[in-house]
Amino acid sequence: MADTIKTNLGPVTAYADAKAHGYTGTREEFGQLLAGAADNLQDAVAAKEGAEAAKQAAETAQHAAAENQKNAETQAANAKASADTAAEQADAAKGSATGAANSASAAQESETNAGLSADAAANAGAAAKQAQQAAETAKTDAETAKTAAGNSADAAAASAADAKKTLESIPDDYSTLSGKVDENTSGISELKENLGDLSVGDYIIKPIYRSGKIDPTTGEEVTPYDTGRISEKLNLDNYESVNVGTTADKDSAYWLYVSVFEFDSSGKYIKQIANTLEKYTINPTKGHLYVIQWWFGGSAFDNRLPYTKVSAKSLLNKADKEQIYSDLSAKTKVKLDLPDELFIVKGETLELFKYGMYYTDTEFLENQYNVRVVNIDSYVTQYDDKILISCPSDYSKPILQGDYDLALFQLIDTYGKIIEQKRVKIFVADKSVISDSDRNIAYLGDSFTGMGYRTKEIANLISKESGLSKTKLIGKFIGQGSGNRFTGTGGYSWANYAENPNTLPSACPNNYLWNPDDNQISTKYLVDSLGEKHLEYVVILLGWNDYESGAFGPSFSWDVMKQRARRVIENIHNYYPNCKIILEGYHYMYPFHRKSYGNSLPQVRQNKYVYDLNRFYQEIANEYDYVKFVQMSIQVDVLHNMGFEEEKVNKRNDETVKYCKDVVHPADIGFYQYSDAEFAALLYLMQ
Repeated sequence: MADTIKTNLGPVTAYADAKAHGYTGTREEFGQLLAGAADNLQDAVAAKEGAEAAKQAAETAQHAAAENQKNAETQAANAKASADTAAEQADAAKGSATGAANSASAAQESETNAGLSADAAANAGAAAKQAQQAAETAKTDAETAKTAAGNSADAAAASAADAKKTLESIPDDYSTLSGKVDENTSGISELKENLGDLSVGDYIIKPIYRSGKIDPTTGEEVTPYDTGRISEKLNLDNYESVNVGTTADKDSAYWLYVSVFEFDSSGKYIKQIANTLEKYTINPTKGHLYVIQWWFGGSAFDNRLPYTKVSAKSLLNKADKEQIYSDLSAKTKVKLDLPDELFIVKGETLELFKYGMYYTDTEFLENQYNVRVVNIDSYVTQYDDKILISCPSDYSKPILQGDYDLALFQLIDTYGKIIEQKRVKIFVADKSVISDSDRNIAYLGDSFTGMGYRTKEIANLISKESGLSKTKLIGKFIGQGSGNRFTGTGGYSWANYAENPNTLPSACPNNYLWNPDDNQISTKYLVDSLGEKHLEYVVILLGWNDYESGAFGPSFSWDVMKQRARRVIENIHNYYPNCKIILEGYHYMYPFHRKSYGNSLPQVRQNKYVYDLNRFYQEIANEYDYVKFVQMSIQVDVLHNMGFEEEKVNKRNDETVKYCKDVVHPADIGFYQYSDAEFAALLYLMQ
């Protein structure tokens, strides 16, 4: 029964649990069983209080008796040594007797409370009388005092023995029992409140009430009171809402005459919350207590309240219902996805798109979450789908920030609750301080590089800057547009830049860094083959085919990919110590109407990989002071800059829908957004 109370089951859930474990009785029988258990627990509380009183009295008696015995022995020894001190010994014996008398009184009081120390009280009382008689006799005769002191010592010893027996009579597991009683005391009244008639769609509770009323000013009880009754202080935490009222008969729907008073968890009065002729609905505050006061007319008190009614909102108590809702609710994971650093050009803007700012393990839903940036309000315009950051042309600090701190990005839910937040450094690139010197930039990658769109726009951006007339792209392949050079092929992975070509799949057989003479990778070998003597910047975009590609996907391993990435990065640095490396990630995949290329895996799984890859590359970049990570998922507008085409929704319907025909590769304008982010980072590194 204690377990039922501790787990706070309402009678419905308790009865259901009992039936599940083999109980065969009816619901009414089960209610009686619970009621009996509640009474037993009441008895346990009373027994516990009696036991505590008995224990205290017994300890007092034992202590007094021990002192009595000690003093008596001292008196006897002194009496044998000198008769001159007999009077003094007698006085001491008398004082000892007074202590024994006090012990007797305490034991007798214990007997009144619990009836467990009667023997101790009787023995102590006898000892007290003997000690008093001995003390009076000792005043006139030393030998009599000696005898009386000895008797007092014997009586004290007997009193101590009795006290010890009383203590031993208390069970060894008293403390455990006491703890259990304390733990369940609060459940007793709650259990009684829960017991009552149960019907479908209704939860009836029957508080215990008595004659009286509550003073609405002070909250004090006035008892008895002829025309009213009051309940005990009720804890209603188990109920979402509780209707209270008085009815003329048990079937009447007419409720009237009720007052409700609210107290805090300690029982301190707060206020009267209801005094109405109608029924009243209590919406309980967690932990608070409530007294319900009933009014009814009539000549005889017993007839004034023939039926009182208290019903909760549903069969399930509140705790059970919340648990069920919690169990059934979707366990969505959502995580902020931001880099440690961003780059902005002085006098220009930086667009950040919210779709790529967080990862969630469910299909994308617009307005399910939001991201905002604080601390740099004067530089920010916040839209529902993006954040626009502007850097003034006269800004003089190396990092765009507020008056006191870095930009703080916050992921929030639809109710504005902050789920996660992160501070990001926004580095400012100042083109006016960049010298016009010889610079070579190499792009390494897969189809995102091999398609040539990113480098085409990078070459275009370089050509527009008068201070970059000596800066150029170098690479194994030539793309459309002036100055467009790159090294990259569709389907390639980190293995194609880190491993021996003889070990690569036949579909992707080459390694553009492989030096066959030394039988190892060499960035210098590639640069020399292009007729160049120096290398200042390398931009690397790889990793999609390590996971997604049919050639490399089956053997995918984060540890292996990290080893390959480090091998390439460190090889570049070994040959060109002053070279800066940009490591970048991919955009999130288009979430809605998807068609054909890249649609073999679910969008959620693809985005999870991009999220993990972003964290992976940020960690690698943090290992080297010459590597910067540029996160693309927040700088590419996937919802608008992919390749789309219109199609009929079906052959019987002329309505059209916009499908994304390639969810992996963006349209050219999407690739140009890659270029914008790369160029801002390159300008920052150049200064």
